[in-house]
Amino acid sequence: MRGDGLPGIESLRKTTDGGYLAGGSYYWLRQIQPFLTKIRPNGSVEWTRGYLHQIDEGTVQRVVASSDGGSFISTSNTDHLDDHHQAEYSTLMKVDENGNLLWNKRFEEGTGRYKIQAVIATNDGGCIFTFNINDASASSDRSFVIRFDAGGNTIWQKSIDGGPATFLGYRELLLDGNDLYLGINAHWGSEYVKVEKWNAATGNFIWGRAIGAGNPGIVDVQGVYKIKDTLYMGFITRDPASIWGWESKLHFVKFLPDGRLFDGFQLRNPAFLQSFLQTQINGDVSPYIAKTNDDAFIIAQQIRAATDFGVGVVKISPQGTVIWSRNFKNLTRHAVSGIVADGDNILIIGTNQILQPISTETRRDHSFIMKLNKNGDVIENATGNCSNETLAAAIDPFQIAPPDNDQPPVFGNGGVI
Repeated sequence: MRGDGLPGIESLRKTTDGGYLAGGSYYWLRQIQPFLTKIRPNGSVEWTRGYLHQIDEGTVQRVVASSDGGSFISTSNTDHLDDHHQAEYSTLMKVDENGNLLWNKRFEEGTGRYKIQAVIATNDGGCIFTFNINDASASSDRSFVIRFDAGGNTIWQKSIDGGPATFLGYRELLLDGNDLYLGINAHWGSEYVKVEKWNAATGNFIWGRAIGAGNPGIVDVQGVYKIKDTLYMGFITRDPASIWGWESKLHFVKFLPDGRLFDGFQLRNPAFLQSFLQTQINGDVSPYIAKTNDDAFIIAQQIRAATDFGVGVVKISPQGTVIWSRNFKNLTRHAVSGIVADGDNILIIGTNQILQPISTETRRDHSFIMKLNKNGDVIENATGNCSNETLAAAIDPFQIAPPDNDQPPVFGNGGVI
């Protein structure tokens, strides 16, 4: 998807006709506006809709299919009030199958910065979503979990208030029948992550398990998944003390149905905790994870080799063994923004960042959709209107770092909080 308007795809979902619904942002006439594009199965564009035309900046964060044929769209927005002040807030919209707006909710209060983190559909046409507020005036964070019905009315709402820089909020959601699982980032003296189980009908807490570390730098939940009766949580640690700068590692932990961690949960004993994708990263480059139909995990991440950027893709088993890995080189600064399991295939979405000829300022020039089969091979003509010439380059194995042997960070069995 190319154009002078600098479109950027941030989220993608499959549609019932075999096509896709892509959401992102589009720069036009000094405004950044959120948009939604319907892509046919052959890759051609069926329609495009723009939203929130009155705002200064708006970007689609998530596009989620509703159970009644429509979609939920979350956006992050900014209005410039004057030269020194701006308002930051989020919106949650519901659209029908043709992209027509059904309702729109705006989340804003005082000086807080609002951000919707996760949205998941319920079987009644509604949704459950989380959003966090960073209130500069109160020097604290607040996090909310809300369930809406199909019309956007509140069924239940839960909130947690934290002290100064103590709570970073709910990041990921998984709905399994009436069981709601939440992946949480938190900071109470030392970084840790947490998984909780709630009753989806009432929003009542059932159990929680915290996983802490001394101080690995930054800990971020990347996803919560379920395979049979086992719950998985993926999270990354970033160590600022590395000689390579910010060193990123991705971990998976397993939980029994009652919330107990599997035995041997330590980085030194990688039977139940796998560490890989250890690489030098440039800025905030996070891996994206999707669970496949054959109960495996696909991880995609922007990687850097010398002065160029590429896309690394890894498929691993639930036991943490590498099934295959790919390093797509010579992609000219392609940045990954998401990954979607599409039947037996895999869709990787992102943007191609190109430098201005007279400036070092990076801009987003066009978006890409790369389609792989279950073995990691590129499917021909799968990028639709995007050029796939760069995909003809040699595909090298993506190097997976083995577990550290020199006193890595040790995560202990966290107590129930």
